[in-house]
Amino acid sequence: MEQHSPTTNLVSLRIKTNIMKTTLIILGLLTASLCFSQTEIKKSSISSGGGSQTVASTKIIYTVGEVVVQERKQETTQISEGFIGLDMAVSKALGLEKYGTLWGVKVYPNPVSDILSVELAKTNNCDLYLYDITGKMILQKSVNSYPAQINISGLKPGVYLLCIIDRKNHKYKNIKIQKL
Repeated sequence: MEQHSPTTNLVSLRIKTNIMKTTLIILGLLTASLCFSQTEIKKSSISSGGGSQTVASTKIIYTVGEVVVQERKQETTQISEGFIGLDMAVSKALGLEKYGTLWGVKVYPNPVSDILSVELAKTNNCDLYLYDITGKMILQKSVNSYPAQINISGLKPGVYLLCIIDRKNHKYKNIKIQKL
Protein backbone atom coordinates (compact mmCIF):
# COMPACT_ATOMS: atom_id res chain seq x y z
CA MET A 1 0.00 0.00 0.00
CA GLU A 2 1.42 3.35 -1.04
CA GLN A 3 1.52 6.11 1.55
CA HIS A 4 1.49 9.79 0.68
CA SER A 5 2.96 12.57 2.68
CA PRO A 6 0.59 15.03 4.41
CA THR A 7 1.59 17.69 1.89
CA THR A 8 0.62 15.43 -1.04
CA ASN A 9 -2.71 14.65 0.61
CA LEU A 10 -3.36 18.37 1.19
CA VAL A 11 -2.57 19.23 -2.44
CA SER A 12 -4.81 16.41 -3.65
CA LEU A 13 -7.64 17.65 -1.40
CA ARG A 14 -7.25 21.23 -2.70
CA ILE A 15 -7.34 20.03 -6.33
CA LYS A 16 -10.51 18.03 -5.68
CA THR A 17 -12.07 21.02 -3.88
CA ASN A 18 -11.24 23.34 -6.80
CA ILE A 19 -12.72 20.86 -9.30
CA MET A 20 -15.93 20.65 -7.23
CA LYS A 21 -16.15 24.47 -6.95
CA THR A 22 -15.63 24.88 -10.70
CA THR A 23 -18.27 22.23 -11.43
CA LEU A 24 -20.78 23.91 -9.10
CA ILE A 25 -20.12 27.33 -10.65
CA ILE A 26 -20.64 25.95 -14.17
CA LEU A 27 -23.87 24.19 -13.12
CA GLY A 28 -25.08 27.37 -11.43
CA LEU A 29 -24.39 29.46 -14.52
CA LEU A 30 -26.14 26.95 -16.78
CA THR A 31 -29.16 26.83 -14.48
CA ALA A 32 -29.34 30.63 -14.30
CA SER A 33 -29.07 30.98 -18.08
CA LEU A 34 -31.89 28.46 -18.58
CA CYS A 35 -34.10 30.14 -15.98
CA PHE A 36 -33.65 33.68 -17.27
CA SER A 37 -33.48 33.07 -21.00
CA GLN A 38 -36.50 33.98 -23.08
CA THR A 39 -38.30 31.30 -24.99
CA GLU A 40 -39.94 32.17 -28.27
CA ILE A 41 -42.91 30.09 -29.33
CA LYS A 42 -43.45 30.29 -33.04
CA LYS A 43 -46.91 29.73 -34.42
CA SER A 44 -47.03 27.63 -37.53
CA SER A 45 -49.69 25.87 -39.50
CA ILE A 46 -49.58 22.35 -40.89
CA SER A 47 -52.15 23.27 -43.49
CA SER A 48 -52.87 26.40 -45.46
CA GLY A 49 -56.63 25.94 -44.94
CA GLY A 50 -58.59 28.56 -43.03
CA GLY A 51 -60.21 31.94 -43.48
CA SER A 52 -61.85 34.76 -41.61
CA GLN A 53 -65.35 35.78 -40.56
CA THR A 54 -66.55 39.27 -39.65
CA VAL A 55 -69.69 39.97 -37.62
CA ALA A 56 -70.37 43.59 -36.64
CA SER A 57 -67.04 44.89 -35.34
CA THR A 58 -65.59 41.47 -34.48
CA LYS A 59 -63.28 39.66 -36.87
CA ILE A 60 -62.28 36.04 -36.31
CA ILE A 61 -59.34 34.56 -38.19
CA TYR A 62 -58.93 30.80 -38.21
CA THR A 63 -56.67 28.10 -39.63
CA VAL A 64 -56.90 24.33 -39.97
CA GLY A 65 -54.34 21.76 -38.88
CA GLU A 66 -53.06 23.26 -35.65
CA VAL A 67 -53.40 22.21 -32.03
CA VAL A 68 -56.24 23.56 -29.85
CA VAL A 69 -54.87 24.81 -26.53
CA GLN A 70 -58.11 25.39 -24.60
CA GLU A 71 -61.81 25.75 -25.30
CA ARG A 72 -64.46 27.58 -23.29
CA LYS A 73 -68.20 27.51 -23.90
CA GLN A 74 -70.87 29.68 -22.34
CA GLU A 75 -74.43 29.47 -23.59
CA THR A 76 -74.15 29.97 -27.35
CA THR A 77 -70.60 31.38 -27.44
CA GLN A 78 -67.57 29.15 -27.87
CA ILE A 79 -64.02 30.51 -27.65
CA SER A 80 -60.92 28.52 -28.57
CA GLU A 81 -57.66 29.87 -27.21
CA GLY A 82 -54.66 28.81 -29.22
CA PHE A 83 -55.13 27.27 -32.62
CA ILE A 84 -58.07 25.63 -34.34
CA GLY A 85 -57.72 21.93 -34.98
CA LEU A 86 -58.90 19.81 -37.85
CA ASP A 87 -61.58 18.16 -35.71
CA MET A 88 -63.27 21.51 -35.00
CA ALA A 89 -63.22 22.47 -38.68
CA VAL A 90 -64.68 19.10 -39.72
CA SER A 91 -67.41 19.30 -37.06
CA LYS A 92 -68.41 22.74 -38.30
CA ALA A 93 -68.33 21.64 -41.96
CA LEU A 94 -70.66 18.72 -41.14
CA GLY A 95 -73.09 20.97 -39.23
CA LEU A 96 -72.43 19.39 -35.84
CA GLU A 97 -72.09 22.53 -33.68
CA LYS A 98 -75.28 21.78 -31.74
CA TYR A 99 -74.67 18.03 -31.44
CA GLY A 100 -73.70 16.44 -28.13
CA THR A 101 -70.91 13.96 -27.46
CA LEU A 102 -71.37 10.37 -28.56
CA TRP A 103 -70.27 8.21 -25.60
CA GLY A 104 -69.37 4.53 -25.48
CA VAL A 105 -67.31 4.53 -28.68
CA LYS A 106 -64.43 2.07 -29.08
CA VAL A 107 -62.07 2.34 -32.04
CA TYR A 108 -59.30 -0.23 -32.32
CA PRO A 109 -56.51 -0.92 -32.99
CA ASN A 110 -55.03 2.56 -32.89
CA PRO A 111 -52.41 2.86 -34.36
CA VAL A 112 -53.68 0.69 -37.21
CA SER A 113 -52.12 -0.79 -40.32
CA ASP A 114 -55.05 -2.33 -42.21
CA ILE A 115 -58.50 -2.93 -40.61
CA LEU A 116 -59.97 -0.39 -38.16
CA SER A 117 -62.89 -1.57 -36.00
CA VAL A 118 -65.57 0.74 -34.57
CA GLU A 119 -67.93 -0.29 -31.75
CA LEU A 120 -70.72 1.66 -30.05
CA ALA A 121 -72.27 1.01 -26.64
CA LYS A 122 -75.74 1.17 -28.22
CA THR A 123 -76.46 -0.12 -31.69
CA ASN A 124 -77.32 2.95 -33.71
CA ASN A 125 -77.29 3.80 -37.37
CA CYS A 126 -74.23 5.98 -37.72
CA ASP A 127 -72.26 7.67 -40.46
CA LEU A 128 -68.48 7.31 -40.44
CA TYR A 129 -66.29 9.90 -42.13
CA LEU A 130 -62.52 9.63 -42.45
CA TYR A 131 -60.47 12.77 -43.19
CA ASP A 132 -56.78 13.29 -43.87
CA ILE A 133 -54.74 16.00 -42.15
CA THR A 134 -55.63 18.56 -44.84
CA GLY A 135 -59.37 18.10 -44.21
CA LYS A 136 -60.02 16.09 -47.37
CA MET A 137 -62.71 13.41 -46.92
CA ILE A 138 -61.17 10.01 -47.65
CA LEU A 139 -64.14 7.78 -46.83
CA GLN A 140 -67.84 7.97 -45.98
CA LYS A 141 -69.71 4.91 -44.75
CA SER A 142 -73.12 4.34 -43.16
CA VAL A 143 -73.21 1.47 -40.66
CA ASN A 144 -75.93 -0.23 -38.64
CA SER A 145 -74.13 -3.29 -37.23
CA TYR A 146 -71.11 -3.40 -34.98
CA PRO A 147 -68.23 -3.80 -34.85
CA ALA A 148 -68.04 -1.91 -38.12
CA GLN A 149 -64.81 -2.45 -40.01
CA ILE A 150 -62.97 0.02 -42.22
CA ASN A 151 -60.19 -1.17 -44.51
CA ILE A 152 -57.52 1.54 -44.56
CA SER A 153 -54.66 -0.61 -45.83
CA GLY A 154 -54.45 1.47 -49.02
CA LEU A 155 -53.89 4.77 -47.17
CA LYS A 156 -50.51 6.38 -46.66
CA PRO A 157 -49.07 6.33 -43.12
CA GLY A 158 -50.03 9.42 -41.13
CA VAL A 159 -52.70 10.97 -38.91
CA TYR A 160 -56.37 10.84 -39.91
CA LEU A 161 -59.57 12.01 -38.25
CA LEU A 162 -62.50 9.61 -37.88
CA CYS A 163 -65.83 11.36 -37.31
CA ILE A 164 -68.67 9.11 -36.05
CA ILE A 165 -72.12 10.71 -36.31
CA ASP A 166 -75.41 9.50 -34.82
CA ARG A 167 -77.77 11.91 -36.60
CA LYS A 168 -80.93 10.42 -35.06
CA ASN A 169 -79.78 11.25 -31.51
CA HIS A 170 -77.77 14.35 -32.51
CA LYS A 171 -74.44 13.09 -31.15
CA TYR A 172 -70.96 12.71 -32.61
CA LYS A 173 -67.38 11.80 -31.72
CA ASN A 174 -64.10 12.71 -33.43
CA ILE A 175 -61.16 10.33 -32.96
CA LYS A 176 -57.63 10.82 -34.27
CA ILE A 177 -56.30 7.70 -35.99
CA GLN A 178 -52.63 6.87 -36.55
CA LYS A 179 -52.12 4.86 -39.75
CA LEU A 180 -48.89 2.84 -39.73
